[in-house]
Amino acid sequence: MPACTGLRDGLIASAIVVLITNGASAQQKIAIGATPIGEPATAMVAIEEGIFRKHGIDATYTLITINPSIPPALLAGSLQIGVPTPTTFLQAVDGGLDLVVVAGVSNMSQGSARSIVVVRKDSSIKEPQDLAGKKFGVPGLNAVFHVMVRYWLMQKGVDPKRVNFVEAVFPVHGDMLRSGQVDAVITGEPFLTNILNRGDGVPLANIGAEFPIGNPTMMYVATRDYVTKNAAAIAGFRAAIEEAKAFIAANPDKTREDVGKTLKLPTAAFATLATPMIDTKVSVPQLTFWIDIMKQQDMLSRPIDPAKLILN
Repeated sequence: MPACTGLRDGLIASAIVVLITNGASAQQKIAIGATPIGEPATAMVAIEEGIFRKHGIDATYTLITINPSIPPALLAGSLQIGVPTPTTFLQAVDGGLDLVVVAGVSNMSQGSARSIVVVRKDSSIKEPQDLAGKKFGVPGLNAVFHVMVRYWLMQKGVDPKRVNFVEAVFPVHGDMLRSGQVDAVITGEPFLTNILNRGDGVPLANIGAEFPIGNPTMMYVATRDYVTKNAAAIAGFRAAIEEAKAFIAANPDKTREDVGKTLKLPTAAFATLATPMIDTKVSVPQLTFWIDIMKQQDMLSRPIDPAKLILN
């Protein structure tokens, strides 16, 4: 039996307790941490629209510079819920951290402009083969964008080892392209639009469109110990995320405003934000997809059973 299934009954019971005691009990504090990208819109909206508070949670949202910093922050207790990419999550599990997926965040959507390779405006890079020997900025080494680029290069007949990957956080992608510190980056919204509008770079490829749609790009994750000891809070968190998903579907403009406020974007930038493809569920086949890709890139040292990593 999967290790997570034993928590199911406790979560159901705790959800009832949350509904009964919300009015009388203190709000439980939950620190959520994610990189500065719009994918975790459900958490941002749940904070800004008071949805978390309705479910007994006093949530804060912290912007984390790079994705690989999230699992250690969960282990240290400075975050209760982290939003890593699947590859960061799986590498942390492979390294011995006992983490579990609490809920889904977003999935790949066909034609989505969320994972675009952008090259310097004055670059001679016209096709994937031209990236050999070049400096390529990724927002987190071995995070999902880095893994996607390596997979894409392999599909195009380019050895990823011939590309010099460096860590480059999302907000500085445009500056690094313009100054020549990197030749290419993989980026997404809201940074892509800013890069193109300022003329810092030009798009080379939308590699997200070449991946199967419906696979998760980010997930809400906690330590198994926290989930076990705080079943009521997790039940409230998941209920709030579901409510936020419905709010986003009905209120795209207000969602853009909430996301922009959380990411500290100028008001003029709100209108350019694209709402993510929200999916609050994560399945075994979805995690298996990333496990298989990571095996191809020699990123895992041992077998991983995805069924044990998803809270039912």
